[in-house]
Amino acid sequence: MKRWITLCLSLLLLAVLTACGQTENTEQTPSTDPPASEEVTEVNTKDNTKDNIVTVSTVAELIRVIAPDAHIVLKSGDYNFSALTEEEIADCGGYVNPDVLSLGEFYVYNAPGLTLEAEESGSVRLITENGYTDVMTLSYCDGAVLKGLVLGHEVEKGACDAYVLELSTSQSVTVEDCYLFGCGTYGIRAEGAAGLTVIGTEIYECTGGIFSLSETTEAVFDHCRFYDNDGMFSLWEGTEVLVRDTEISSNRDGLLQGYNSGLDTDTVRITFQGCTFRDNPDMDTNPDAWPGATFVDCDLQPVSVSTSTDTAYDELIERFRALAVNPYGFPTADGAGEQNFLITAQEMGEGWGYEPSDMIGYAIKDLNGDGVPELAIGPTREYGAYQIALFTLVDGKPQLIFGEVGDGSYAYLQDGRFFYSGYHSASEIGQGFYHLTDDGTALICDEFYFVQILDGDESDVTVYYNTTGSWDPAESEESDMTAEDFWALDPAGEALPLTPFSGTGSWSAVESESPVSVQYLTEVGDEDYNWVTLYDGPDACCILITSDSWASDLNIWNLFVEDVADDGTMTCSATLAGDDCHWDTMTSDTPIAVQLIFPGDLPAYGISYEDQHGTLRRFAIEVSGDDGSLLLREADPNESGFVLEGNK
Repeated sequence: MKRWITLCLSLLLLAVLTACGQTENTEQTPSTDPPASEEVTEVNTKDNTKDNIVTVSTVAELIRVIAPDAHIVLKSGDYNFSALTEEEIADCGGYVNPDVLSLGEFYVYNAPGLTLEAEESGSVRLITENGYTDVMTLSYCDGAVLKGLVLGHEVEKGACDAYVLELSTSQSVTVEDCYLFGCGTYGIRAEGAAGLTVIGTEIYECTGGIFSLSETTEAVFDHCRFYDNDGMFSLWEGTEVLVRDTEISSNRDGLLQGYNSGLDTDTVRITFQGCTFRDNPDMDTNPDAWPGATFVDCDLQPVSVSTSTDTAYDELIERFRALAVNPYGFPTADGAGEQNFLITAQEMGEGWGYEPSDMIGYAIKDLNGDGVPELAIGPTREYGAYQIALFTLVDGKPQLIFGEVGDGSYAYLQDGRFFYSGYHSASEIGQGFYHLTDDGTALICDEFYFVQILDGDESDVTVYYNTTGSWDPAESEESDMTAEDFWALDPAGEALPLTPFSGTGSWSAVESESPVSVQYLTEVGDEDYNWVTLYDGPDACCILITSDSWASDLNIWNLFVEDVADDGTMTCSATLAGDDCHWDTMTSDTPIAVQLIFPGDLPAYGISYEDQHGTLRRFAIEVSGDDGSLLLREADPNESGFVLEGNK
């Protein structure tokens, strides 16, 4: 759909320019005069007129002075395109699309030779708060230069379905010393952008991949850094690229995404020269595994199995499973968190009269949004909310965050926050709020309250408060909280859905059934539905989305088939179906009713969610050709988007 929008804008612009006598053919020959604007003169141009250099300090000034061959220097600061007012957008120059700008996207067209340069490299941020528009698009901007800029989406990771920088029919573009960050799906998306040169640039934390190129030859990426992206390189027909002296590290997914979709490798060439590959857990470091790719003097460091987040916790889970099955059979257990686990398992077994392996389980879930999943171990929701132990991954290996004897108990709230409850001694009881550090390796105290019970009287106590977690009254202050309020502290948390250790074997996303299902809604019962209307016209129907277990981050998507391979594999782009098509959590008590229309044989809708194991699942909603029933067709879990495999 985005390609159609770009094409239509380009054709409309061409028609207007032709009518105005500003161009005589289809080549880029726009007027070199800056677009008319009464307030352009307010921008600082002192001492810069000789080289056509203009200095700006606000986003409103920037959009007014965009023009072919303009050299614009941006002073330090944030240039937030989502913060523009209607008046400022209406006053933008003739080379910026105001309609797209109103959505928060900086769309520049027909401005060849344009240069945008940060006055101080790395100090200028071009951002948008809309996760469903590109940060910046250059269309028909041959020879454009971006230098020293930071570009990205200012939204929560995962709430994004657009590129950071898109190049459309813009050749010989240079991107130098820039920083492109996610959650944009790709750092750079280029189509028809021959001669693209990217130098000294970092691309990181993108949810789709590093770059996606189509019909783009003679592209060069030199002395760059690509890291912490959820995918790597997506290449399509008519593409030739050289990646030189570049570090490629800590990225997910395979090296070349397009090849997994049945791409004709004869039309694509990528050469890695003098590059270093390290800590990319899903990449096969055997060069022969990647047809169409050439490696010259590269350092391809193999990744041990333990660094893959898909398997890093397997051995640990099996160890705790054994402890749960026989908590009295390991008197010398001394691994991280094991003694505390055994004590808890023995107490629960004796107290409830059930097998501990039925009452205690685990969940793998990224609790603080740093991209690294944690392993939580504790009672299933029927038997308690406090976790026994919590692990994260450091260099691909499990590391205990809490869970030793004396650490106390922590109940998960949300967004990496925990509620603590524990004892320092028989007479000292504490409660408080903590959060995970940015790297997820430790807990930091936000609020800590404790009491000292004297003579056994719990009603007449002083509540002490600090933000360090100290039990020392001298390092604390007396709180206004009453004893009654202290004992009543019990914030509502998010019950982690744990898989009991009594389950056999390790869970596998491929082998498991989807907890979420769809069916036609033919009769409305007494249930409370979450209603969504996507289409309200002739031939509309209603479907019901239900779940037999807890799921999180559920979304409904509009799907658009972009490519169909010879084997029937379909590659689909996806956009959120509406502002009301996202739910943080879903349970069996919260069915979703959707009114829509199935317009044809190709999939038009999809859903995605994280299951109780923290694994992202994607499905296309299809209509059976046999009986007309609804089917969920799971997308390839090894791909970063909706790629529906064809016949093998």
